[in-house]
Amino acid sequence: MSPSVREHFMLVNPTTMREGSERWSSRSLYWAQCKAGKERGMVELTKENFDAQVTNAEGMVLVDFWSPGCGPCRAMESVLEAAAARHPEVRFAKLNAADYPDIAWAFKVVSVPTLVLFRGGVPVDDIVGAVPAQRIEELLVESGREGRGA
Repeated sequence: MSPSVREHFMLVNPTTMREGSERWSSRSLYWAQCKAGKERGMVELTKENFDAQVTNAEGMVLVDFWSPGCGPCRAMESVLEAAAARHPEVRFAKLNAADYPDIAWAFKVVSVPTLVLFRGGVPVDDIVGAVPAQRIEELLVESGREGRGA
């Protein structure tokens, strides 16, 4: 059984989070949620694994370019998790644009959150800003239709 977000955070940062403490910074909580997201199908991207997970991947990959301290980025977390559960055929991934600005810039990401949809390693569509679940659903369904027709 995988650890909860709280348990994962305590394992990763034992000196920061003490048992019984309710003082979490939003940045620390978001980081812990991203780490825990790996167990739910969200892939945490780095410079080392970006090509293997995105540009060399077959099928569709939706990359969430986010940044710590970004309120709209945190708001998108649950929306993306729900979309990932509904679309197992799509790989969902997150890249911290503050840690890897060169990768973000390569895909013309200038603000966060930005979602970039890749098909066969090529960016085919994007969404800038926090959006409702319906907009992500439309993007995935429409892009899925285009992919089958190609």
